[in-house]
Amino acid sequence: MKPIKVYLGESEVRRFTSPLNRWDDVVEMLRTIFGPNYHPELRVQYVDEDGDRITVSSDLEWKEALQFFEKENSTIIRLYIKEGANPDRYFKDSPAPEVVELYNKNGEEKQSMDVTELSISVPKGLERLFPDGKILPYNLPSWLAAQNIIKVVSLPNHEAEVDINVDRLVVAVHDRGLLLLNEGKIAQGKEMFEICVSITPRAPLALYNLACAEALLGSSQDAIAHLRSAIDNGYENFAHMEKDSDLDSLRNLAEFQALFPHAAPVNTEPITEPMEAAPTIEAPVVKSDADAIVDTFDIMEGDVQPSVPETSAPVEFGAELDQMAEMGFRDREQNLQLLRRTNGSMVDAIQLLLGM
Repeated sequence: MKPIKVYLGESEVRRFTSPLNRWDDVVEMLRTIFGPNYHPELRVQYVDEDGDRITVSSDLEWKEALQFFEKENSTIIRLYIKEGANPDRYFKDSPAPEVVELYNKNGEEKQSMDVTELSISVPKGLERLFPDGKILPYNLPSWLAAQNIIKVVSLPNHEAEVDINVDRLVVAVHDRGLLLLNEGKIAQGKEMFEICVSITPRAPLALYNLACAEALLGSSQDAIAHLRSAIDNGYENFAHMEKDSDLDSLRNLAEFQALFPHAAPVNTEPITEPMEAAPTIEAPVVKSDADAIVDTFDIMEGDVQPSVPETSAPVEFGAELDQMAEMGFRDREQNLQLLRRTNGSMVDAIQLLLGM
């Protein structure tokens, strides 16, 4: 990796060498070396072969910048940090947001739903994806921006309308958590699973993976509580749970052994449902475009059994149903409905389950 020299304004210059292959890594490095003097709404630029200042704000643009410096045989990468187009109107300094509406893919507003939970949990969860806890609609994390989950529409008076597909957001955040765990970034992965659970409190896989993160961090009792909640909400892949190395720190605990169906009950303190976030919203104007919202509230409010005894497997999508059952999704009737809805795509059906 070539040395990087960064110019902040007219006076402050820093130099470092670090393998920054992703744009998010660049942003994190700039926040580390410049502290509060840097924020993502500032422009990061380099000078190309024509002498033009080229702004970088995504993975694709950063890769193109690296290719340019490589092609030019530059011995050093020079970056210039400048004020944005509206330095007096940064979103980081914006007032609290307003949640406009929740609607399905047909654009029908869900007037009859109690939307209080989602109108709080979705913006609060999204805030946690930004370094300083304020949603910056034009500076989404690159891994999220690339997935077309959030659409931003500019409004007059330097406002923005943020349209969020909630079920896809939950899936993307969950996948990000798994990636971070695989990279050994356990605390960051844990935060991703916490966001998933804050939006969909009864998603069994998110609860299970949150338990794995807690176990890896040494928080045994929190891990047990999340495992119990995952099982209560339908997680049944006990064969995987029994051999999952992420849970090795729990193996000798009586509370862990008691989670398996064959185990004798153990006296434990009752585990209460986690508290939802306080009703303070710190985000720009937010909308949601997820037709899984109604299903989410049905699960949250309805009388749901964690598992349904299996009956004879339907011929339709039989292989997919068997695979989903092996992964811990044992409600065959619900799985069949989702497979029909997704034209037989098991991946899409699981994504919908994660968003519930």
